[in-house]
Amino acid sequence: MKKFGRHFITVFIILLFLAGILIFSFPYVSNIIHTRTQSRVIESYQDSVNKADENYLDELIEVAREYNKTLRNNPQRFHKTEDELRQYHNMLRIEDEVVEGVIGSLEIEKVGINLPIYRGTDDAILRIGAGHIEGTSLPVGGSGTHTVITGHRGLHTAKLLTDIDHMEVGDLFTLNILNLRLHYITDQIEIVLPDDFSMIAICADNDYATLLTCTPIGVNTHRLLIRGIRIPDSELPGVDFTIEEYQLNIIEYIKLYMLFMSFLLLLILLYILVRKALRRNEQNK
Repeated sequence: MKKFGRHFITVFIILLFLAGILIFSFPYVSNIIHTRTQSRVIESYQDSVNKADENYLDELIEVAREYNKTLRNNPQRFHKTEDELRQYHNMLRIEDEVVEGVIGSLEIEKVGINLPIYRGTDDAILRIGAGHIEGTSLPVGGSGTHTVITGHRGLHTAKLLTDIDHMEVGDLFTLNILNLRLHYITDQIEIVLPDDFSMIAICADNDYATLLTCTPIGVNTHRLLIRGIRIPDSELPGVDFTIEEYQLNIIEYIKLYMLFMSFLLLLILLYILVRKALRRNEQNK
């Protein structure tokens, strides 16, 4: 009976360790699931774009650029009427839209970000991808435009824009919208109060895109704004693969490997203990 009690305590402790590993690994496993889901959404969107007629896509872009002109010098662009909201949610919409609300994707190679971009900034949207802020220019490029893409940081279920604070002036990010591939080079990084809209103003002669997120993580008292100015493909700098980028990409794999090995070793130990207990029970019979 005493031996059984000792085995029971050992097994109980191992099960507690297993439960702890499962709880600790949840954010990483959840992020993998979300990342794969986001990749499938982007692939589905790109498939729809590839199947669409080029002239049709060009028309959608032209309509969006005309819409952007109405936002210039418009003090009410962040306070839309129901009709204006309805018009906004029909912009950049492909016929037979496979994934509701997706208008493109955001790529930031340096920090390993590749997220679908949705219309609007509802909380449900920002939990699964990036959102385009209504009232800012639609992300189709052109002089006198300033599009703003936003997303969450520090969620337990998905990384999203968590690592965006590793970006520096000179870093690239790309917006893939319909058949456009728009490249922006970071020229300004600022931290402002939530009610400060001065940094996302539309400038007459510039083509800007700003990435906006809350900071510090978990406190969210301020907003981190990473602004980029558009550059043509011919001016794209060469890929500069730094040690920091390597660490950001590889550290997640190391964490997952360690969690998997710990989980596997505990399972093996539990299996050995159970087998020993069963053998001793058979011998005692």
